[in-house]
Amino acid sequence: AISIYLSNKANNKYFYSGHMSSRLQTKEDRVLLLDYLISELMAARMVNVDCPKEKSGGMEIVVHESPTAKDLKDILIALKFNKPPPNITAEMLFSKLETKLKDTIQKEGEQLVGKPLYNKALSEKEWKQLETTFSEMFEEYRLRRETLITRLECTIQSFEWSDRLKTMKDEIQSSYRPKREQLKAKPDVRLSDFLAARTSLLQVEKTSSASVRKFTQTKVN
Repeated sequence: AISIYLSNKANNKYFYSGHMSSRLQTKEDRVLLLDYLISELMAARMVNVDCPKEKSGGMEIVVHESPTAKDLKDILIALKFNKPPPNITAEMLFSKLETKLKDTIQKEGEQLVGKPLYNKALSEKEWKQLETTFSEMFEEYRLRRETLITRLECTIQSFEWSDRLKTMKDEIQSSYRPKREQLKAKPDVRLSDFLAARTSLLQVEKTSSASVRKFTQTKVN
């Protein structure tokens, strides 16, 4: 009976119908809301008494942090910012952050983050062209990565077919599988990476040379 009573109160039209600003304008509506909240509190206390938790730590609030918020927090920690006040606006925070970044780069020198690969302003038309080009290249490189991963799987399988390495199958898989699981066909590249690119990307290192072979040669290959 109590559950039906509370359910009926929860579905009361006074709590959810009409515009927000027009709700609970009369004394009767407010009394009805208080009656509902008190009933909810009574039910919660009854449940707490009948089914106490093993660990009484009070209410636990879990805040799910977005990737953007995490990146911003990491930046503030890296720059040794104090915890921002709760009433700070986004404009004020980014203004302070920009000032701090300029001071840090000026103090530490350009070698701290390197020179930007591209630092010119783009028009709206150029932004659209850039986004289109990025989408096309993203899909092309996704297909390339998928092809390379497939070729890698075939290469590892060919090692296991060798009579000399059949007894090393478990050893090969234990070394290869953890690294293989980290390889994804979808590139982990965003348009913002282009804006953050540094001139160090212009230095291309050969993937096949005597120096590289020195550190990749094993008894398998």
